[in-house]
Amino acid sequence: MKKIILAVMMILILQIDVFAAAGLKLGKLTIDDIKKNIMTIEQLETAKILNVEIQELNDTIATIFWQTDTFSTVNINYGLEYPPKNNIIKMDKGLKHLITLENLEPGSRYYFTIKGEEEYRGIFNTTGLQLPKLRKLNYHKIDIDAINVELIFNLPIKGNLIYWQYNAPNDKKEIALPDYSDSYIFELKNLKADAAYNFIFSGVDKLNRKISVDTQMITTKENNIALNKPIIGTFIVKLYDMRGDSEKIINRINDGSTNYFDGIATSENLVETDQYFILDLEQIYDLKLLIAYWRKLCYPTNYKIEISEDSETWLLLADNINASRGFDQNADTGDPMLLVMTSGQNKKARYIKLTCKKGEFWVKHQNWTFVQLNEFKVFPN
Repeated sequence: MKKIILAVMMILILQIDVFAAAGLKLGKLTIDDIKKNIMTIEQLETAKILNVEIQELNDTIATIFWQTDTFSTVNINYGLEYPPKNNIIKMDKGLKHLITLENLEPGSRYYFTIKGEEEYRGIFNTTGLQLPKLRKLNYHKIDIDAINVELIFNLPIKGNLIYWQYNAPNDKKEIALPDYSDSYIFELKNLKADAAYNFIFSGVDKLNRKISVDTQMITTKENNIALNKPIIGTFIVKLYDMRGDSEKIINRINDGSTNYFDGIATSENLVETDQYFILDLEQIYDLKLLIAYWRKLCYPTNYKIEISEDSETWLLLADNINASRGFDQNADTGDPMLLVMTSGQNKKARYIKLTCKKGEFWVKHQNWTFVQLNEFKVFPN
């Protein structure tokens, strides 16, 4: 029994250190306190909350008083949103409790809760004029060449949003918010695909008080023209631990996901015959780059890529491709992949055919007779 009590004491001491490191107000708690309360530690929040009062209130401070019917510790949460997340804990036990909340925002509504037999929930409003503040930042559209940014403020604001490509800070563009508004959607246009962009906002409220939004970064989508395009082939096997519709396994080749459970395509038996897929881009493009993401546990050591404008006449783009020469990369689920890039040579094509040669593949387990493709992407000039 002594060993158990000692273990519990050590856990409590470690917890106290963690709370203190997080900046929580613990009050005084000695080893003797722990010994005396070791059997009642679970009962510290069973008191009834009585006579709650806001005793002092100004622009930035609120003092909350309450009583409990039994000796109790303090566990109070407060914040601008419900449920409130800012937490104060005091392990000193008493019948009367007084907590001062500091550094509050003027003219703002605050929520607070006090832990007890039943959680007490309260609201107060600080005095003074509310300061201009960004409430939310939303992205309604992220495309290959455009991003829509929504800024939501607590007060009507006017100002300017400035954006630029991450590696081109001298080429900045500006969008004005000319009229006062508490929300506005800024459309960042004529962007480059798969590129990082920075933006900042600065403005004023109707009292000419300044507000700014620090530098934010967002990336446009890559211009993968293979995404969700029609595809046929022999990568149609659903293994026992995979999720989803068996009839749509082939579509996982170009679905934008490398997740093993529902974003990977498994071939049929490569020991017996060639395995392939044909991708229809639905229109003719000048090809820049093709990327295959093979699962590193089972990949082809000899495959070829052919292209066509009409699906009848095929041109060999690359042959004898060994996936083992690809770059290591992790899938969405952390599984190892091999990223293999093939130049499009600026050739024109609508159809792309990838063929894995019979018998030429590597697998981790000898009884495996398949290869697996996490994703296939195509980028135009």
